[in-house]
Amino acid sequence: MRKSVRTPKAGLSPGVLVLGLAVVFYFLSGPGAGETLTHVAEKVREVVQLYREYQRLVLQNAELEQLTAFCQTPEGKELLLRGRFNMVRRGEYVVHVKEVAPEPEKKKCGLRAIIDGLRAKANENLSALAMIHKMLILTRTRNWPPVGC
Repeated sequence: MRKSVRTPKAGLSPGVLVLGLAVVFYFLSGPGAGETLTHVAEKVREVVQLYREYQRLVLQNAELEQLTAFCQTPEGKELLLRGRFNMVRRGEYVVHVKEVAPEPEKKKCGLRAIIDGLRAKANENLSALAMIHKMLILTRTRNWPPVGC
């Protein structure tokens, strides 16, 4: 007999929950309670965050229940034995694949390395100069025409 796995039911959406809580807190706080409303807004954000965490945990719990149910089946038990204990059936072969490490990248040396380094520094300086030029143009256009002329 298989165990049925529960799936999470659709509940209130976070938007509806936030709106409802905001309206309740607004009426409870009264007029002229600006600080209280910001405090309430922070609490509402916290409630929404906790609700999302709850939804995530409900889904994770459902996945774990499905995994537990699968591990109770003969196929699940076989998969566990093969994975954890490297067991095989009679007549099967185990093939181990060795990964070859990639060759380390050779460090450039000589005149080519010097030229490439200088080119990279020049590109960095040119991009910095271009950014300074754009900022200068923006400041000129904002302050033009000069006041008092």
